Amino acid sequence: MRRANHSPAPRMTEWTGRLLLVGAVVFWWGGHVGPQLFSFAFPALLSPDALPPQLNPEQDGSLANLVSAVALVMAALLALANAIVCRRKAAGRLAVSGWSLLGLTAAYLAWEEVSDFHATDLDPIGRTIFGGEFLGSAGTQLWVFILSPLILGFLVAMGLFACRELRAQAVRGPFILGLIAWLVAIAQEAGYWAFASGRASELVIVVEETLEFSGALLIGLSAATALRGHNGSRMQSGRASRRWRVSLIGSATVVAVLGVLAIAFVFRALLIDARAPSHTDAFGLRLGAKESVVQEVHMPSYPLGRLDFRLAHRDPDRDSGIASLRVSRLDSPDQPLAEYQLTVPTGQDSRRIGVDLVPAIVEPEGQRLALELVADVEPDAELRVVATRVNRYDDGALWINGAPAFPDQDLEFAAYGAPEPTRSKLESVWKLFASGWSWPVLLADLWVGLTLVALTPVVLITGAFQSRRRP
Repeated sequence: MRRANHSPAPRMTEWTGRLLLVGAVVFWWGGHVGPQLFSFAFPALLSPDALPPQLNPEQDGSLANLVSAVALVMAALLALANAIVCRRKAAGRLAVSGWSLLGLTAAYLAWEEVSDFHATDLDPIGRTIFGGEFLGSAGTQLWVFILSPLILGFLVAMGLFACRELRAQAVRGPFILGLIAWLVAIAQEAGYWAFASGRASELVIVVEETLEFSGALLIGLSAATALRGHNGSRMQSGRASRRWRVSLIGSATVVAVLGVLAIAFVFRALLIDARAPSHTDAFGLRLGAKESVVQEVHMPSYPLGRLDFRLAHRDPDRDSGIASLRVSRLDSPDQPLAEYQLTVPTGQDSRRIGVDLVPAIVEPEGQRLALELVADVEPDAELRVVATRVNRYDDGALWINGAPAFPDQDLEFAAYGAPEPTRSKLESVWKLFASGWSWPVLLADLWVGLTLVALTPVVLITGAFQSRRRP
């Protein structure tokens, strides 16, 4: 029996598992997390549209989506294998039930990952309970609300199972960390409505998807380590606790330092938010060739560094269209302060298109500005500009082809400050963070999530290659 542990087959299987784990870490953190964070910080150098769709787990059927599902399947198989071994060795009902419940849960999550059940099949339930407006503003967060009693029961059962049955630090540590990663991911998805505006929502989505994947890998590592223990290997854990504390403190410190630098040199404070709270409060203005809309804006207290609009281009014969942006003083439209061209990909759904104003526009506070969008499209095409009907920006009027729109209509747009760490930028950041509870909560949420995202690869690699001894 003991000689079998030294035979080539188990060692080959062990090393294959290690290589697969390392490959998963390299693929996800190198192909998804790294490029997404770089694009988030430096969109001018790496546009979000330039990222390969196959590396986006949010896209159904993508390679990243498939890899996430495979990780959950592997975790389910390893957990069920532990349940079988525990049953054969008469390890007790709690051990068998714990591994079985974990395996079935991971299998369900894998099925949900590829079927996107909570985003489609739950729509009729959500519309019956909350109505269409709820889904327009909260979307797929409905499944968390419905399954919250089951989620709470699962976490309590897994905590009891880990404390009573997983006594080895090499097994219990990744298991608990994986559960924490899943819990934080669920909390972020449930609270996504609070951060559903601006580019912060994009970062929340990246962290949430990565934490789901991290939880699958960490729990899979824990189950594989437990199986190896059943086969006669005992993990050395004399310095495991200290190594975990050092890794956790190091990850949290690195994330905090990088976060401060990002706020100082990259972050743009939101100065004007005229976006619709839900899809039902927005509509699309159809502009033909050379038609235009003009939105009046009052200059805020700080320089304007970026403008975002929601646009769509309708032309099946072409890949994209052009929306020309002109920023000028309202009383002198023939003397533009800035002119840019925005490339709008062809598609049915509108998307947020932004432009960085370089140099930033600096005008006296309260100066009336005109944001003019002109449809530079072909005669048989159209540009759709999303507007709101709930008067999201009551300081300025809207004109469509020179004619005034209804008083409660405005363009759906957002204006941001400049990224340079000037005194005015720091003042605007402080004013923004002190404006309500959502921004401090968002910062704390991202700090915890990104700390887990940075810590997970360290735990996975060291856990996969840590030394072992045999009795």
